[in-house]
This record gives sequence, C-alpha cells and structure tokens, in this order.
Amino acid sequence: ITGARDVAGNDQQDHTATVGLEIDTQNPSVVSFVSQILGDTQSDNVSSDADNVVAYTVTFSEPISGIGGSDIQVVNGGTLVPGSVELSADALTATFRVTASDESTTALVVKVLDSVTDLKGNHLTEASSSPVTVDTVNPTGGITSSQDGQVAYDGANSVIYTLNFAEAVQS
Repeated sequence: ITGARDVAGNDQQDHTATVGLEIDTQNPSVVSFVSQILGDTQSDNVSSDADNVVAYTVTFSEPISGIGGSDIQVVNGGTLVPGSVELSADALTATFRVTASDESTTALVVKVLDSVTDLKGNHLTEASSSPVTVDTVNPTGGITSSQDGQVAYDGANSVIYTLNFAEAVQS
C-alpha cells in the first residue's frame, strides 16, 4: 500500500499486505438427489407395506458444515427415520431414510432446507426430491357364494366362493 493518508492527512508508511482477503458469497447447491426403495420386494419402484423405507442420497456442490434431522423436511407422504441422517467424511454427501405413511397413496417428497450452510456460512439453495410413488393402502375385498342364503346338503354339497378385490392382488 503506497500513498495512503489518515484522516488528518498524515502519510501512511508504505507496506505490503501479508494477509489476503478471501470472499465467498456463492451459495452451495444440491447437485443430485437420489432415492432408493429399500428391499423393493416387487421391483416396481412403488413403496408399499412390504418396502416402506426409502433411502435418500444428496450430493452437494461444495462441502457443507453439517446436516441433521431439522435440516430435512418431509414435504408429504412419510416421516424421517430418527437418527438416520449421516454426512460423509468429505462433507459432500448426506444420506437419510424416510418411512412412507401407512394407508397412503401420497407420493414421498423431501426437501433439504436452507438451514444447511457451506464452510463459509453461505446458505444452501433449497432443493426437493423427485416424488417416490407410494401405495400402502391395503386391498379390500368381498366374498360371494353360489349358495348365498341356502343350505348345502347331500344333493348340493359343493359351494363355489368368489373373491372380489378392489385392486389387483398377487395371489
């Protein structure tokens, strides 16, 4: 620094700065948001009673200072599994699990909130996951018989029962 003066007009002694000024105002962002139905029993990409836990992996554009359950919002369709949020050693990837709501067809959608910051304190640009299809509604059915209101007897001792389901069933 040369030619500088104080408020009284006195010359400042010339010198070379030893510490540079670093500026970082870039907000971190989510690079990718991947979901996987754990134990996808039907290999149909639908979360059901048999496979109601979905694992999420979020990759960030730069290391973040930390992440916890309060930094993740399940927008609809389920609840965050307590204690499941983990941050990788390099602070670039977070993983967590969500349980789909019972008796629901509401798709799971989660959001990483702007309470997450990078190492310089810049807030994350919030990001939401793609929806995961959910069907945890139990099928309903009815039964009818060929002898409704009648009694089976030696001359008519067989009865045919028919099951009617509200949706397709496996077996």
